[in-house]
Amino acid sequence: MQAQWRKRQTSTDTASSTGAPSEFSSRFGALASQVLWSRGFRDTASADAFLNPKLDQIDSPFVLRDMSGASERLALAINNNERIAVYADYDMDGTSGMALLVSFFKSCGAQEVIAYQPDRLTDGYGVHPAAIDALADKGAKVIVTVDTGISALEAALVAKKRNIDFIISDHHQQIGTLPEALFTVNPNQTLDTSGLSFLSGAGVAFYLAMAVRAKLREKNYFKNTQTEEPDLRRWLDLFVLGTVADIVELKGCNRILTKAGLARISKTERPGLFTLLSSVLDLNNPISSRDVGFSVTPKLNAASRMGQGHLAAELLLTESPSRAREIVEQLLLLNSQRSAIQQEIFSEALDQANELIAKHNPPILALHGHWHEGVLGVVASKVTETFSRPAIICGVLEDQQTLRGSMRSRAPFSCIRALEPCRELLIRFGGHSMAAGLQLKKELWSAFCDRLWSSANHFLSSLDSGDIKTAIEFDGDLGPLDQCTLDPKSVLELEDISPWGPGNPEPLFLLKNIACSQFSLLKGTHIKLKTSAGVEMIGFHKASEIQRYKDANHERIDALVVPELNRFRGQLKVQLRIEHVRGHEN
Repeated sequence: MQAQWRKRQTSTDTASSTGAPSEFSSRFGALASQVLWSRGFRDTASADAFLNPKLDQIDSPFVLRDMSGASERLALAINNNERIAVYADYDMDGTSGMALLVSFFKSCGAQEVIAYQPDRLTDGYGVHPAAIDALADKGAKVIVTVDTGISALEAALVAKKRNIDFIISDHHQQIGTLPEALFTVNPNQTLDTSGLSFLSGAGVAFYLAMAVRAKLREKNYFKNTQTEEPDLRRWLDLFVLGTVADIVELKGCNRILTKAGLARISKTERPGLFTLLSSVLDLNNPISSRDVGFSVTPKLNAASRMGQGHLAAELLLTESPSRAREIVEQLLLLNSQRSAIQQEIFSEALDQANELIAKHNPPILALHGHWHEGVLGVVASKVTETFSRPAIICGVLEDQQTLRGSMRSRAPFSCIRALEPCRELLIRFGGHSMAAGLQLKKELWSAFCDRLWSSANHFLSSLDSGDIKTAIEFDGDLGPLDQCTLDPKSVLELEDISPWGPGNPEPLFLLKNIACSQFSLLKGTHIKLKTSAGVEMIGFHKASEIQRYKDANHERIDALVVPELNRFRGQLKVQLRIEHVRGHEN
């Protein structure tokens, strides 16, 4: 069933449906005023504050539980030149957070810093006890995790046995008992009251760096050692990579730091990141969160997905431009290979999903096959998007007896809430509301699916209809296509509301009465259109959808579009990117 479209309303306040007043339009522009008004801004002062966030408005790092003790211990390790190991997850959030802490510690004068990540394909997710032993053998006195550790019960005991101070820095939801770590910094642990649950793993790492700098400053460390005090704005580029890649909410400090980081990222001091950005983007143009999420982080993530995870970390940490160029070439090749494998698995998953829906129509799609483990999370996201329901995609491990994979979700489902009733059937699981990892015995797959679906159906039956968000919300109306005229200035004003992401989604506008015959094919799968008034439209991977409407004798359609600027050779042209289509409604 196709989702309904409706004008966004933020509350029971009916003012949002009456349109923005004239003072909003004159102050913020025709498009931006519609978006601000639809998202609940009712006075120009609050809208101005939202559009112009300041770095001094971010929360203190010490609102996070255990932050004071964790930062004190790390500051002591730097001051005493103890060997610190940073143990990070292999995804982009963990990799960028690890690069952030390793380079930050070194900038503070730490000489003994070890970077460690498990291998995505051979080790899997989590803090592995054998790795703790190996780091102890290398002389680590303090181990701090990034984007992992909240379930590391056994690893924490090994660290304790080896007399290592084990500090957890994570953002995944706590499930059961906390590990016996020296300190646990995690906004999603049960007893944390910081209100910063939306931070990514790299975000928690950035806050840890803030706190360590504050502790070193208190001790007059920088003055006494004649070490230059680090300017934390230098690490905002890495904060952005992790925050955008992990698709966390861009609100509060996340929005403030991401907006500031995007403004600086094209001038990054990191040779590796600069080389990658130069290879995939035009650095003469502003870099958006969409650019980072679609063009940059997938190349970095391709390294671990294809079993070469060390390359991404090395790229972010290298100080050699020549080595950076070599790594970027490798990453681009790995990403091409990743894309081909991903498309093949996605095609097979679609066939399985259609069969499963025809047979059971489950609330959560659970699929498995002999699939490359490195791309299962991306495939799960694509299946979730395609079928508008959560998806679990698992691959068979080498032992042929075990399944391991990823879950992706959408409101109102939480991955952790969905998997919790299946705990006794799983070897391990963990994550957060919209993404999780899991592992189980293949022989338990049917029992797992039955428990999963039963629990999900019970959850859905307990909800009021208003809790199930099936409608697609849009911010404004552009009217009929033949009357639509937009200028670059109005789209530039709209960009002031960015960065876009969860919590601040890209603005959608309704455009009506578009003749299907006006579209032309672009590279086989995309569509484009240009009106006599000069309005350009483009729909990526929309050709088959438009063809379905043609086959059903729909001569005209409506579309939800995102206004954006096509920047080419210094010229600004308005482009409407098609996100959703339906048959035309009067």
